[in-house]
Amino acid sequence: METIELNGKKYQEVVEASDRVLVRTRNAGVHVGTKKHRDADVLVLTDANRIWRWRGANTLSEVATSGVNRDEYTRIACSVPEIELTCSDVCEVIPVAKGVDLSEVHND
Repeated sequence: METIELNGKKYQEVVEASDRVLVRTRNAGVHVGTKKHRDADVLVLTDANRIWRWRGANTLSEVATSGVNRDEYTRIACSVPEIELTCSDVCEVIPVAKGVDLSEVHND
């Protein structure tokens, strides 16, 4: 995110979130989808993709706010209608910024 200084005060760009989230898990990888439900046991995503690898961002926070390079290296799997992730496996849930395209990238 860009920070500017004006009249001695620093301002940071506000990134508006979409309805999609990026989820990092301990054992099931990284997923992006629309959060349908979460309770103590399970997080349910709809229209979900698994992100296998990417370029253009160093952290998942950057992936969620700026997206990835959609080049020959990046792999984002096809979407599935719904996926259940156990909450004990979920490490973090990051809102995806509006306009960030994390849809399927399958470069063979």
